[in-house]
Amino acid sequence: MSVNENPSLPYLSQEERLKVYQLVVEGCTHLWSKNKLQEDKVLIILHGLYELGQSDPYFLAHFTAWAIKQDSKDLQVMAVYANALSSADGRPFGEGSKYKKPNLRYVSHVALQGLDPKLASRVYKLASLKWGVKDKLQTAYHSPTSLINAFRKYLKFRENNLNVVKGISKAGLGSVYRTLYRMLHANPTDQVAGILHWKQKDRKIDYYEPEVNFKGLKDLEIAEQIREKKISYFLDHIRNKYFIKTNSFDQETIQKIADKSSLSVGKIKSILREIEEINHSQKITEEDLVNINYQIEKFYERTK
Repeated sequence: MSVNENPSLPYLSQEERLKVYQLVVEGCTHLWSKNKLQEDKVLIILHGLYELGQSDPYFLAHFTAWAIKQDSKDLQVMAVYANALSSADGRPFGEGSKYKKPNLRYVSHVALQGLDPKLASRVYKLASLKWGVKDKLQTAYHSPTSLINAFRKYLKFRENNLNVVKGISKAGLGSVYRTLYRMLHANPTDQVAGILHWKQKDRKIDYYEPEVNFKGLKDLEIAEQIREKKISYFLDHIRNKYFIKTNSFDQETIQKIADKSSLSVGKIKSILREIEEINHSQKITEEDLVNINYQIEKFYERTK
């Protein structure tokens, strides 16, 4: 390539794009069975996405931005990792070129920040997988420095926003979140360790106890605290885990929560309707409060 030539990124035809799209979307099912990576199936998808990142990086970036909004967790994980290997990495087009490629890997770095710890850890496991593409990519562990830095930002953001960590703990993802620290050989802050009840060898940790603790209370005592504390804690959980605003319970909000939690619209609507009635009613029965407590606890149980 001439150093004076104005270069551009490669791209595929619409037919070629469709072929890769179908391979990936149809193949992104049950890639993790009982939380174990199905390596043979994963490698087929990785090869297709890697080729796409070399031959049409713009399409892969758009595909990743689309995939992160879909219900398929496997699709989200695979797209985020594959796009982090995109040939559009911000470097010069070639030796001596005055032009640089756009850094489309940044799409993955941003998308990673919105994943829950379980899915984020799966992205990291892909980066710890030894694989290659014949004549194109050497068999090795492919974990770009920029992706590792994105993981460190993932942890740092949550260290600076402890309500998010509390939401992670409440959702039953504390052990997975601790695994992320271990994978990155990073040490948690005292506050994070306290929230996760994570003992540290080199220092004493004061464990955080949730503000809402109903252990040992009778139903009536529980009911009296639900309106004041538990509903507020639940809405914080929705904001912190799913990054969804809860200032209104309109149809769009209900749909977003349903999509992110993998629960039906009807179940979400039922919980939010109960909350609205409790928040706006001047007379609330014990039955009302015990019922919303039950629904919230079932939500946590089903979305672990």
